[in-house]
Amino acid sequence: MSLEDVADKADAWSEAIKKIVKSITAAAVALATAIGALLMWWPFGG
Repeated sequence: MSLEDVADKADAWSEAIKKIVKSITAAAVALATAIGALLMWWPFGG
């Protein structure tokens, strides 16, 4: 296994991790927005 192979694999992993982090962040933002909307419309102390 050459150094270039290792560098290519590391780069591919880096890209994959970036995509995963972006998708998790997007899901967290969507979840927080949904919870915020629910809380806004929730009848408090009914």
